[in-house]
Amino acid sequence: MRRLSDLKIEGLQKVFGEATAVRDLDLHIESGESIVLLGPSGCGKTTTLRMVAGFERPTGGRITIGGTVVAGPGVFVPPDQREVGVVFQSYALWPHMTVADNVGFGLTVRRRRKTLEGGRASIAGRVQSALEQVQLDGLGSRYPHELSGGQQQRVALARALVTEPRVLLLDEPLSNLDTRLREDMRLAIRNIQRESGVTMIYITHDRIEALALADRIVALKAGETQQIGPPEQLYQNPRNRFVALSLGPANFIPATVQSWAPDVVVRLDTGQVVGINTPPGMTRRPSEKVLVCVRPPDIGIERRKDDAETAGGTVREAVFLGDETHYIVDVDGLPDPVRIVQRTLRPMDRGTQVTVLIDSGVGNLIDEPADALAAQPPAEGAQLSSLSVS
Repeated sequence: MRRLSDLKIEGLQKVFGEATAVRDLDLHIESGESIVLLGPSGCGKTTTLRMVAGFERPTGGRITIGGTVVAGPGVFVPPDQREVGVVFQSYALWPHMTVADNVGFGLTVRRRRKTLEGGRASIAGRVQSALEQVQLDGLGSRYPHELSGGQQQRVALARALVTEPRVLLLDEPLSNLDTRLREDMRLAIRNIQRESGVTMIYITHDRIEALALADRIVALKAGETQQIGPPEQLYQNPRNRFVALSLGPANFIPATVQSWAPDVVVRLDTGQVVGINTPPGMTRRPSEKVLVCVRPPDIGIERRKDDAETAGGTVREAVFLGDETHYIVDVDGLPDPVRIVQRTLRPMDRGTQVTVLIDSGVGNLIDEPADALAAQPPAEGAQLSSLSVS
């Protein structure tokens, strides 16, 4: 039976001089759960990971692993006594050690401190099991320079798992791999985490990794939590522009509330009247100006007909990407162009007059005023000049 390995973070803070890296973070991670901390550089995700690992001492708050307080007022348990495994971005493998020696290093250090049941034979057996777990059996005698990047990352993962940690911490471990290897390693890490039942915290700024690896995502900005929830919830019902753009391209369309109960209905500035979704606890008054978030694949587009009564527009850009065509369309009544993604083998040319269709139920009201479009710049990496959704 796996040891209790839930993780509680309560009021966690970290201040460096006058800069606050993490502010009042509260998070309860269930035993065996996979949590992804998502955000741009400087949002506090790595600092949070380092405090959980014991590499940084919190300025305030409390961290509890499996019912034991490891950091808090008057308490600070050293990293080697927290029973956590860490996988670094740089792999951090010893070049003069074989794969097996790298994986077993943590067990060897433990054996020096206290007798490990079974001695060297037990260590060898556990190393072999860890290598099989990451599909590297048979490569224990090789050295790191004789392995590919993906294999080196698997060695680092095996080294973290071999000590049977309560919590597994991964610090952007796939950033040095090419696209295909990243895809393979995402699947491998998720499968290993599920099969082993280890509690995992994974940090990244990559939205694909976050969506693929998380039971829940914690969206961070400038040290503060923006939203916590399952990937589907944050993607489909983001609370603000930052969260929406952290998980992919999005359109923010000004609208006016028509009714709030029993259903939320708005009139988009395109003239369409549609029903929309709202975050829990949000209330707005009829006639109030609001912002509606709509993902590019949820917007329809067709060649405009003379008698069309729906929103019209002009194709500014069209990029054919095989199974999809990505459009940027200037839409009548909207201050900013709209992104649209459609599955079609016959893309429309630039300059084509089109009708833009937004159905009821595909939009989500965000918790920002309608004038936020002018007041707030796009999130990192979200400029309209790029049509990519990856």
